[in-house]
Parts: sequence; C-alpha cells; structure tokens
Amino acid sequence: MSHPAAISATARRPALRRWLLAGLALLLAAAPLHAADVGILLSDEAPLYRQLARDIGKRLRAARPDLAIEVRVRNGVLAQGARLNIAIGTRAGAQMMAAGTETPLLVTLIPRATFRELAQRLTPKATRRISALYIDQPPRRSLALLEALLPPPRRVGVLVGPRSRYLVPELESAAGTQVIVQAADPAAPLIDQLERLLDRTDSLLAVPDPELYNRETLKPILLTTFRYRQPLIGFSRAYVRAGALAAPYSAPGHLARDAAETALALLEPGARAVVRAPAYFDIALNRQVARSLGIRLPDIDDLRARLGAIPEETL
Repeated sequence: MSHPAAISATARRPALRRWLLAGLALLLAAAPLHAADVGILLSDEAPLYRQLARDIGKRLRAARPDLAIEVRVRNGVLAQGARLNIAIGTRAGAQMMAAGTETPLLVTLIPRATFRELAQRLTPKATRRISALYIDQPPRRSLALLEALLPPPRRVGVLVGPRSRYLVPELESAAGTQVIVQAADPAAPLIDQLERLLDRTDSLLAVPDPELYNRETLKPILLTTFRYRQPLIGFSRAYVRAGALAAPYSAPGHLARDAAETALALLEPGARAVVRAPAYFDIALNRQVARSLGIRLPDIDDLRARLGAIPEETL
C-alpha cells in the first residue's frame, strides 16, 4: 500500500534543506567575518556627525587598510570585541562612557566641561580607558591670539560661571597679558556684571560656558563690548560672524584628522589614554569690526604661522 502523504513529505525535505542552506549562506555573506576593529557611534544622523565618521574612516583606512570599521547611530549596539570605540558628539560619548566596557574609548566633538562632568561619575579605573578630544579651544591659544592682535599692555577680562570656573588657574597663569577674572553671579543681571568688568579691562575673552554665552546673551554682550570700544575674542567662527574680533576654531576637517591620528596611536600596543584640546585649528577674523575699533590686523598667513594654525583646505 502506498503512502502519498509520507512520500510527499520525503520529497520536500531536499528542497527545504536547499532553501535553508541558501538562506544560511546569505546570512554568512552579509555578516562580518570578524568583529570590527574600530566601532564608531554617532549621537544622531546629523550631517556633521556623518561627515566626521566618513572622514575619520577614510583616514583610518588610508593608514591601515586592514582595519574593519563599523558605524552605528546612538542607541544602536556596536559589535563586541572591537579594539577601539569612537563616540562622536556628547550623547554618543555619554552613552559609551556609561556602558562600562573594557574596550578603549575615544570621545570627540564634546565640550570640555561636559566631559569633565561625565568623567566625575566614573571610577578612576574606568576613566583610564577613556580618551577625549574636546571641541573647545584651550585658553592659552585664545590668549596667544589676543596677544598677536593687540599691542601691550593688555588687560583682558574673563567672565566665568559655575561650569567654566575650573579654567581660572589656566587663565591666571598666562604670561604676557594681565588677566582679570570675574565670577558671574547667576542672580544678578549679566550685562551689569559685564560692565563692571569692562571698566577694568581693554578687551574681553569669551570662554565656552552655556550659562553665560548663548543665543540670548550673544547680541547684548557684543553690543556692550562695542559700546566700551573693547574687542571680544570668541571661541567659534559663529562668534566672529556675529561681531567678535577673532577666534581660534577647529573645523570638521581639523577634528577628523585629529581623531584619526589619535585613534591610530591608541591602537598601538601599550597606548595610554589622552585627554586634550584640538591639535589642529584655524583663525577667523572680522575685518569690519577691526576697522570700527581702529585695530590693524596682521596678514592672516603670518598670523597662522605665528600661532601654528592650519587652513582646513590644506588638510
């Protein structure tokens, strides 16, 4: 007696086996053969983060074609077993710093004050695996720019808040310029405090502190310094466009080069974590403001050579 149902089931098994094998082959082909050497986590899909990830990956592959690189967006999961993870932006940095993995981590495009606050929540052992490249320019670089633009004697005022007070020792140790630091009182009107500071200075140095320098305060601060006929040295190109005399800044190309070179160094055996300001930068000048204040600006190429600045287009 025949058993059609059994024969039919037996006949389907080779076809099912072939389908499963084919599916497995596709999965294997799509999956990496090994974990990524370098994982890059973005804070979100913003074009700046994508651009930095592309530029960092391009530089890493140019130097080390053997490196496998994986890019994910925040809340994604980087492959396990990477030799180095790179977090681009504050949110990606916070996520990876809190993850507590043993994989060395490089955080870039993060404010110095924010990184300090995040690092204070970790154990000393955890911080030893974390490197950071701040987005902020170091105070000494900004003061060197001021010294190159203004004749002596110089009395530069610096208004600091709770999130920037840690900069005071660096500011006060600067040579060649008298730095007058004033701690801002959050309960008092900002412009009143600024005017009291400008009564004792001939220029103002802005420091990255969102409680003092933000979209709401930028215009009144610039108008006040202009009324006092004092130049403002800013910390970004945006400030120079808005009316600051000058600022050192690091463009995406500078940051990508710095991050890639730092990542390559961290991949070397026995490498130690590094925490510092950007190594590469350029200078923005506002010539209209300079003319209004009667300040004669030096040639930009001479200024770059003096301070070690690099135009982004030459990177």
